[in-house]
Amino acid sequence: MKNDTMPAETVESTTDSALLEKIHATNFPKKDISIAEAQFGFRYVEEHLGKLPANGRALEVGCGSGILMGLLKERYPQLEIQGIEPLGSGFAALGSINQYIRDQGIQILDIGYEYFQPEHHFDVIYAINVFEHLEDWRHFLRFVEAHLASDGVCVILCPNYGFPYESHFKIPVIINKSITASVFRKSITQHEERKDSHGLWHSLNFVKLQQVRNALKACPLRLTVRHRIIEDMISRIGNDAEFRKRQKVVGSLGRVAYKLGLTKLFRYSIFQNVMPYMLLEISHDAQNKTIEEQ
Repeated sequence: MKNDTMPAETVESTTDSALLEKIHATNFPKKDISIAEAQFGFRYVEEHLGKLPANGRALEVGCGSGILMGLLKERYPQLEIQGIEPLGSGFAALGSINQYIRDQGIQILDIGYEYFQPEHHFDVIYAINVFEHLEDWRHFLRFVEAHLASDGVCVILCPNYGFPYESHFKIPVIINKSITASVFRKSITQHEERKDSHGLWHSLNFVKLQQVRNALKACPLRLTVRHRIIEDMISRIGNDAEFRKRQKVVGSLGRVAYKLGLTKLFRYSIFQNVMPYMLLEISHDAQNKTIEEQ
């Protein structure tokens, strides 16, 4: 008999966070979305930070509101956690929360990673819903290669444009970014006006998992693809009201796909290339292997 019970979400609890209590009491714009996104990313980074020694170092690239970084620093005060966030096009509304987080003593540098010159390597580098906004994501992979500790890991969470859907604007992708922009220009403009996110469309690079695989063949880095992220995202639809409100159509399709057993196909490399979302872990490996999660 087929078990079509939805996957349970096993997110590390952040309900006892003093930082979240303070932020909940504010009236910052996009507060609820920022909190939900931070809580979502928390589990995927926390599982790596929890393994570090007291002097471990972590870097968040594109920390946005800074809430995720604040939560991690609250949980692991003994670690050195840095953040960099230039608040580029489409993200100006996060500035007030970002400044509030800085005022709590959290170190966030107002620069892009391209201008960041650390004096040491990092045990964990992470980028949550940032990779798809980088002007040159291939250059970022070289940054990771240069600044990741020999036994470190880089965690990347972002949409996979191998699946023909743009989740920020909730529109289908018609062949490529340029054609999609021509077809949906009015919807894109209205969305940026309504959400006060001017420049958001321009910032998207439409990165695909297959492109990342190909790029990593040219450098000594190992890629691990965590296909469990798809079932985690489906679970999030049921547990995160903010996310459910933003992704109604895709969420409904995801739940149907899970109940039909279709999400099991993402265990295989060929199908992973069309996963709508991806969780990637990158580490040093002279043999340059790609590992698929079992």
